[in-house]
Amino acid sequence: MAAALAVPAARAAAAEPAARAWWSDLALSVPRWFVALPCPAPGRWPLAARALHPWSVDATSLALDLAQMLALPVPAAAAFAALDGQQEPATGFFHEPHRAELDATVPRIHEMSGTYFGYQVAAVQLAWGRRPRHRYAFYDPLRAGGALERYMAENMPWGRAPMGAGNMCDHAATMLRANARFFDDGSEVLLQRMRRWLDARQDPATGLWGALQAQGRNGLVQAGYHLMRGLHFADDAPPAWPERILDTTLASLAESAVFAEGQGEGCHDMDHFVVLERLLHYTNGHREAEVRGWCARRLEQLHCLHRADGGFSFEAAGSITNHNRHEVTAGQAQSDLVGTVFYLETLLRQCRVLGLAVPWQSSASHGVPLRG
Repeated sequence: MAAALAVPAARAAAAEPAARAWWSDLALSVPRWFVALPCPAPGRWPLAARALHPWSVDATSLALDLAQMLALPVPAAAAFAALDGQQEPATGFFHEPHRAELDATVPRIHEMSGTYFGYQVAAVQLAWGRRPRHRYAFYDPLRAGGALERYMAENMPWGRAPMGAGNMCDHAATMLRANARFFDDGSEVLLQRMRRWLDARQDPATGLWGALQAQGRNGLVQAGYHLMRGLHFADDAPPAWPERILDTTLASLAESAVFAEGQGEGCHDMDHFVVLERLLHYTNGHREAEVRGWCARRLEQLHCLHRADGGFSFEAAGSITNHNRHEVTAGQAQSDLVGTVFYLETLLRQCRVLGLAVPWQSSASHGVPLRG
């Protein structure tokens, strides 16, 4: 299938994507799929039509995100009430109704799962203007002088898994933004301290953060996407060395088999193309022809992720099977909420680079507002 879907780079770079606008009716097909999801109760969504759980924090927060992207009517009050019921008062983190699936003997697994869901829920709370039931209190002990900086140095795995470290930065920043907005608790000071610590550790060679040898350029780009999303893009503040970041991102695209074969996987695509669009904006056109060529090519290749039911699957092979440490589907050829949100965001960024309009907004949890 990959060979048949691949588009020669030279032809794609020269082609006008509007001539084959397979994505032109997504604002109609995605809502048709979305409203057909088998919700067990108003405001509680499953991740896909055939999911392993009847509803989840993951799916419900992404459903609220998708609703704001497409201006869809949803029972928001019921949805936020359902999410409130899954919040842990001591930390502010969120956990699934089926959290018992996680290994109770490894507290770190529960911490990282709760961190991810805390970030995803905080993002939609910010977008919808809905105050959390509890503050995100996990970061309170880090307010003391030097504590946050030690946590970033010792708990974030920059040397062995920069992808995870970058994710942790976005997760913390998003929850701290929710604290600052809804509780006016001075959390913006922690955001400033995070930025200063990161600014001092940015690699001038790649423009990104963490060890290149640990997870390759792909790992650096995915780490940088999350880190910059939460701490730079959210404030429309360009990072240092933007040209080098764009160079590293293009090099990652060129060396990745996922992209070369015309296949897809939601995180790879979204992370790379959000970074390309934002960094092209911040560099005022650095290597613009190459960025446009990649966007045109992937825009056509990503047709393989669009399912007959109307939405997107996370992978070309089928729906996402594991998300945030939970088994979520059996990987059927169906759309899922992770893939649909991620690929609408990817397409928005590609079309933005190519000067094409799309009738949906950026994701609250995985994108950022377009300000120029």
